[in-house]
Amino acid sequence: MLSRSLLIYTLGIAAAIVTGSISLYVMALQAGRDLSYARTMAFVGLGFFTVYNAYSSRSLGESVLRMAPSGNKVLLLGIAGSVLAILSAVYVPFMQSIFETESLTSEGWSFVLATASLVILAAEGMKRLLPGLR
Repeated sequence: MLSRSLLIYTLGIAAAIVTGSISLYVMALQAGRDLSYARTMAFVGLGFFTVYNAYSSRSLGESVLRMAPSGNKVLLLGIAGSVLAILSAVYVPFMQSIFETESLTSEGWSFVLATASLVILAAEGMKRLLPGLR
């Protein structure tokens, strides 16, 4: 059974991921990018939200800033595999055709990585504010 605090934490993380992914999509369209580019932004954003969340949720009681960066080697290997899969979907031609993605500009990558990092801020805030999360 989920505790009330863990349920709120999970819903808060999900809200940050959904809001951020939709924001990347809308931002790309408003910047005059085509639909394929906007979809790629949302897809890559979703991937990096997941990566950042996995890394920041290693402990529900301790801040990610206080944990040893390389404390869980298996998780780091999984994160490296996830990043490689995301990059492959965006830059390997036959994967681009399967996932209907296109290459992102450096500006696009900056927006994706910055927006996805918001999940870390959400997680850290909830770790501090939610009693009984530990």
